[in-house]
Amino acid sequence: MTYFTKFPAIAAPFNGSIVLITDFLRRVGIGSTFQEVSSALMPYTIKEGERPEDVAYAFYGNPTYHWVVLLVNNIVNVYEEWPLDQTTLVEKVQEEYANPYATHHYIDSATGLVVDFSLDLGIVAVSNLEHEINLNDAKRNVRLLDKRYLDTFVRSFETLVSD
Repeated sequence: MTYFTKFPAIAAPFNGSIVLITDFLRRVGIGSTFQEVSSALMPYTIKEGERPEDVAYAFYGNPTYHWVVLLVNNIVNVYEEWPLDQTTLVEKVQEEYANPYATHHYIDSATGLVVDFSLDLGIVAVSNLEHEINLNDAKRNVRLLDKRYLDTFVRSFETLVSD
């Protein structure tokens, strides 16, 4: 199933006539309770350069289930919410920061908490580049729907989105 094939069509004006278009503004999500406590979700770490289609193919045997990977993880914008490969990340940091190696913030090495600058021992500077790498690495930890529930999940999605 491709993601948008199950969405209903709606009539919309276009160049003085009415055309049918896919209602792509519909959004179906899974409940937060399901995400937090479900044993149907398995932890997965996204590998360097891996795309949602790659994960779907590796896990479900079909790259067209990329939308399941995204939906289960509440990822709406794959360009912002999916981890970047190392080269793209470095390019992004160089574009966003005048000095990628300048201090972004400080952390207490004992607790890992962000702190104001201090001369106390144990306070560590985190550069802009390190900060962005940490944010990117956090995006690598996702959860995947157990294959046993995939067919049921897809059927439920189809029903919800077509209503």
